[in-house]
Amino acid sequence: MTMLKRGASGLQIALLLAAASDLFAASYVPMRDEDLVDRTPLIAVAWVDGASAAPTQRPATDYFLEVEEVLKGSLAGRHLVLRVPGGVRPDGLGLKIWGAPAFRPEERVLVFLVPGSEGTWVLSQLMLGAFFEVPAVGGSLALRDLSKAQAVPRRGRNLDPELAVRDFDAFRTWIAARSLGRRQAADYWRVDPQPIAGLAARPEAFTLFEDGGTGFNFRWPDFDLGNPVTFFAHQDGQPGLPGGGFLEFQEALAAWSAVDCTLIDFRYGGTTTASGGLSFPCDLPEPPVCTIDSLVNAIVFDDPNDNFDLFGGPFSCTAGGVLAAGGPWFDSFLTHTYHGH
Repeated sequence: MTMLKRGASGLQIALLLAAASDLFAASYVPMRDEDLVDRTPLIAVAWVDGASAAPTQRPATDYFLEVEEVLKGSLAGRHLVLRVPGGVRPDGLGLKIWGAPAFRPEERVLVFLVPGSEGTWVLSQLMLGAFFEVPAVGGSLALRDLSKAQAVPRRGRNLDPELAVRDFDAFRTWIAARSLGRRQAADYWRVDPQPIAGLAARPEAFTLFEDGGTGFNFRWPDFDLGNPVTFFAHQDGQPGLPGGGFLEFQEALAAWSAVDCTLIDFRYGGTTTASGGLSFPCDLPEPPVCTIDSLVNAIVFDDPNDNFDLFGGPFSCTAGGVLAAGGPWFDSFLTHTYHGH
């Protein structure tokens, strides 16, 4: 798992696993819509044409979008490639980024984008920059999938009206006006008596964590065998935090192990020099030997690999954004049984 520059943590998982999704959820400080618009160079309404594995060392997915309308910025042509971290490479190496949105063909979206590598675009602040159109009575809504992300709100600051959602067309109009310098009231909020119903109208791309090549689900086998799973912390620790965050990390592992009625047993193994995080499965970009058994479960602080293309911009202490993200590296060719399956 890897996290962002200002307190991010990264996990590099060496085993075939499927832990509870909340364990590896991304965390973020909610942003005002005004800040998200002002900090994003390209905002567009688009249709998803399809997707394919990105030709990159770190597994990623390229989504092909046909732009319906540019709300802010400029774009040459009507098509763009949106690169989202996570996926499976042809050699079977996979990476799952909890919280990274997944798009479906023929889906209409409102996306906040920043330039990426090789002419691609990436989402501004990862999951915070992707809105999906969901049908509703009298129109449609613009919803984000934050089900795999944990909000860390500031004290006394409630950004979204309670039990309210964004009207898709009104939100689009407001964004376009603001990009032209017109500061208008946020008149796009709609009261939704059943806010979860709107999310249910857009089914998950995957019900379980699946290998896209075989369709098998992933599960961490160690706990079923009565074995613990050991995590390490990068030796540098978290800058600016007294003690480097090592004690807090140990307390978090202990909290998971203390949950009743589960087989979860996390152990702390001390510090490590492993810093690959979400950038490299092993400690170097191209080590001489790198197998799924040679990886290290580790938390990495302060984004040592400068994952701009992962998060789509730096975190802002004043505006907010993604604090941390993580997930497992896995070998999609490895399988094991669970309850005879």
